[in-house]
Amino acid sequence: MMQLQRRYQNGKWYDENEPERFIAMAAEHHGVSPDIIRQRLESSKRREREIRYRADDWYPYIRLTPPPRRPRRIDYPDGRQLDCGCTVEMAHEVMSSSRGTSCPNCYDRMSD
Repeated sequence: MMQLQRRYQNGKWYDENEPERFIAMAAEHHGVSPDIIRQRLESSKRREREIRYRADDWYPYIRLTPPPRRPRRIDYPDGRQLDCGCTVEMAHEVMSSSRGTSCPNCYDRMSD
């Protein structure tokens, strides 16, 4: 069984518990068989990965659930000690200030 997501009116995608129901609705809307809708969802073309399942709604689209994102690589596995006394693992957390390097929280505190 395929893992499907449906876009809600807030524009976000949520996992759908009844994928066959929405595939059937999309097939009826487009006048094709459910197998063709499944093929379109699994196709490599980006435009066909999101399929409209109704005409009377603002965000009536379904799609396959995308694979989970890879976690970001840690830049400093052992941590990097900053001049403010904090230890960070990611390079984007290192900020330069007039007193040396600091984490974002200490940088905000120093600038007050």
